[in-house]
Amino acid sequence: MELEDLFWASVLIASLTSVILHITGIEGLDSLLLLLLVVMISSYTVWEVLHERKAEIEHAVNLLMVGVGALTYWLDLHLEGILLLGMFGLAEILEHVAMKRAESGLKELMEYLPRKAKVERDGSLLEVEFDSIRRGDLVVVARGERIPVDGLVVRGRGHLDQSVVTGEPLPVRVEVGSYVHSGSLLVEGSLVIRALKVGREAFISRILAMVEEFRERKSSGERLVQRFSKYYLPSMLALSALAWAFLGVRAAIVLVAVACPSAFLVAAPATTLTSLAVAARRGVLFKGSAPVEMAAKVRIVAIDKTGTLTLGRLVVRELHMDVEDFRLLASLELASQHPVARALVEEAKRMGLKLSIPEEVEEVPGEGIRGLVEGAKVVAGRASFVGVEEAMSGSVVVHASVRGKYGYVSLGDEVNPMAREVVEQLKEMGLRVAMLTGDREESARPVAEGLGIHELYADLSPEGKVEIVRRLKEFGYVAMVGDGINDAPALAAADLGVAVGSLEASIEAGDVALVSGIPSLPWLFRASRSVVSTFWSNMALVGIFKAVAALLGVIGYIPLWAAVALGDDGGLLLVMVNLVGLAREILREG
Repeated sequence: MELEDLFWASVLIASLTSVILHITGIEGLDSLLLLLLVVMISSYTVWEVLHERKAEIEHAVNLLMVGVGALTYWLDLHLEGILLLGMFGLAEILEHVAMKRAESGLKELMEYLPRKAKVERDGSLLEVEFDSIRRGDLVVVARGERIPVDGLVVRGRGHLDQSVVTGEPLPVRVEVGSYVHSGSLLVEGSLVIRALKVGREAFISRILAMVEEFRERKSSGERLVQRFSKYYLPSMLALSALAWAFLGVRAAIVLVAVACPSAFLVAAPATTLTSLAVAARRGVLFKGSAPVEMAAKVRIVAIDKTGTLTLGRLVVRELHMDVEDFRLLASLELASQHPVARALVEEAKRMGLKLSIPEEVEEVPGEGIRGLVEGAKVVAGRASFVGVEEAMSGSVVVHASVRGKYGYVSLGDEVNPMAREVVEQLKEMGLRVAMLTGDREESARPVAEGLGIHELYADLSPEGKVEIVRRLKEFGYVAMVGDGINDAPALAAADLGVAVGSLEASIEAGDVALVSGIPSLPWLFRASRSVVSTFWSNMALVGIFKAVAALLGVIGYIPLWAAVALGDDGGLLLVMVNLVGLAREILREG
């Protein structure tokens, strides 16, 4: 137990001791115990100020309670003062419990980092501390262990639970040559990994560091609560002075005691920390609480096509030539490293065609390729290179002449298999979905219609995407979803920039990084709405608790200590219950 918890626990125990003594008929110690509590709290507050352990508003609250305790001592309301300070001590303990509950998400993230690892060095297997792993080390991971580094598998194979990286709950098969991330759990097999990124450079370490950094970035709601707290205490003190003048000293003490803003001050950061930690566990990184708040306001989602709704790699759509001619065409493309060539070769392999090594190959960059395959002359590329007229439309068309016979192959970007479900979920949430792309409309339209997107903006340059985002903002808050590199200007122009892809690229470009990919996009919006709703419901309910407690205390319907218990402790308990509910709700989402 921390020093602060021990101190407030001792305040609570002293208060309970006084109550027990009072019940047993020993009342002479009330005044001494009250004086002791006042001295303890004032001394502790001075110690906190000297060590700069808390914010000024919290020191002010402590001093306020010291003043109330001194006032009850002066008015011979010894038992009431003791109970009041005991309830205040309980409120402080509940405040710490609430914050620890919120921070537990961060601790769970830290558990993804093993404290020790086994490495092969100089022919020996050594167990070393996590911080002692060096780049280039061969790290040995057994079944049931988490991977401590980012690197390449050089020996072994198995199945990894990569849910902390991708959000995908199903284990993924890895083998020699596979790239793996720290934090992943080896559920089957054994691996030897060459460490490429270690320590703070490793994936899960960077996630932790970013969550810690971004938790300090406040939303407008949090800033409002902080500003409110600055004026709240002086206002309540002024109201207490008026109550003293017109209703008597007891009413004034009730208002001062109930005024403690602990529940308000805890609700905002605890809600934020809970949401950031849970989101990070799903591979969603918010740059602070402001993007969480904005995501809840978004009404229009503009999504870039290439690399987001699609996988950014070409596949054959239509084959307009004989299979044998296509086999010869694919054989010629073995000599090229162009993405189109790779797509043709992959399709031929998928069809089970036997490819031959081409000869006398000549490749003209930007135009095409020619050569001999099994003695047959094959020419492929642009229409002008092959010697025909451009008559076909599509994302990519490869014209070909095989033995003088013309044919062509139409290719397109491979659609992300999860994209249609993502779009459907966004529309079910009442969000307007638009697709933005630099491709021609005739090639982009089939992709959009296949995904159920009816609002398409094609033939866009990066500047054109920015202009479309600005036009869409006239109809509501806009989220732009892109790959975090080419779409950086549009991400910056939107109310909320959502970057999809690698941690390095996406975290720099957007307000939110979907490291786990586009399947987490609907969850992002649903969870944000839940977080913002919980935040404001906490604020409203704490305010109601305090108002009811103040009213019942002033009119004498409940004793002073009960007013504090209802207005402060009750509010904090409510915050804690809501935080538990929030964590469970957003973990269930999507």
